[in-house]
Amino acid sequence: MALATKTVRYGWGSLTTATADLTKTSLGTKTVYIPETTSRVIRSAFVIFSGQDVITATGGSVNRVQVSVGIDAVADSDVNDLAATIANTGENIALHWHADFTSYFQTNFTGTSHSVETFWLQSQNTGTTAGYRNVSAELFITYEYDDADATHIKSVVLPLESLVGALATTMTQIGTNQIPQLTGVGGILPESSVVIRDYYFIVEGNEANAAGTTDWTLGLEIDTDGEFAFGAQECALASDRMCRWIYDRSATVPTTTVTHQFKARSNALARLNHMSIQLVVTYEFTPPAAGANRTLNSIMVPFSFESVLGGTVAADNARVRLYVRIDEPGTITMRQSGVQLHLNAAAAIAGLNARCGAQAYR
Repeated sequence: MALATKTVRYGWGSLTTATADLTKTSLGTKTVYIPETTSRVIRSAFVIFSGQDVITATGGSVNRVQVSVGIDAVADSDVNDLAATIANTGENIALHWHADFTSYFQTNFTGTSHSVETFWLQSQNTGTTAGYRNVSAELFITYEYDDADATHIKSVVLPLESLVGALATTMTQIGTNQIPQLTGVGGILPESSVVIRDYYFIVEGNEANAAGTTDWTLGLEIDTDGEFAFGAQECALASDRMCRWIYDRSATVPTTTVTHQFKARSNALARLNHMSIQLVVTYEFTPPAAGANRTLNSIMVPFSFESVLGGTVAADNARVRLYVRIDEPGTITMRQSGVQLHLNAAAAIAGLNARCGAQAYR
């Protein structure tokens, strides 16, 4: 057969309780599957850690961040790469930390599956009430393999509808049945013998406290299966942080043969303007014979604007044109798509209008 390269992803859900200062805290253990072992070479393995401090006075500087991964009973790999103290100007801080574990995985991830545990440790040398809350982790493994193996695995990223304003205080469906049907007739995963190995939602957005100091909590719900409440957002320092939460449903994957409602709310004031949601599904399957069946690919294409982001009238739109290569032969069917925008504003803006092609503005 032929050599190929792919990336798989696994997520550890956000901790709802605060970590203690200078304490190595486990985010939990999960089984990571990579069934393709023929000629496999791990090219990259890294973890993105995210979390928000719970400082209530004076602001909390960070003088140490240690993130760790453990595979089975092998000694953990600890990464300490904070070259200088992360200072503050009296605000709460959210950290997004990338750590490289390639060498550790190359040595210790040799089978079709292994137990993997992630850890977080921080040291704050200023501030009242040290600790970090809603700490999450996401593992990315890129590897080369021979596609002759009988079982394969892949990760797909499915963007869901976003908010166009602030999050309501009552549990509200975002979009309509945004969680797609995965398997069965009409399902988005076309391969056979599908086994879901990881299933989680990434929620991102700016707190949008607007100088408010009232704590609030993000709550999520699928259909009517009960609200999941993350840890409270500490807002004593009237900050507006870019935050990231992971809602892990791998242990209780919603029924895959039907669509589902995705709901969210803030338990206090309207918060989290324009929140972004992605569903990441990692699944095993039996590869189709050449030319016999269809397969699903998920691609992400970065882009940037070369100028200031538009103006106040339609004629001032900032535009970017992307060329997306899809080289596979046969009929190409779009299953799910989205655009995620990140921007900084020097002053408050009334809103942001965006569209793709000839679509209506949102």
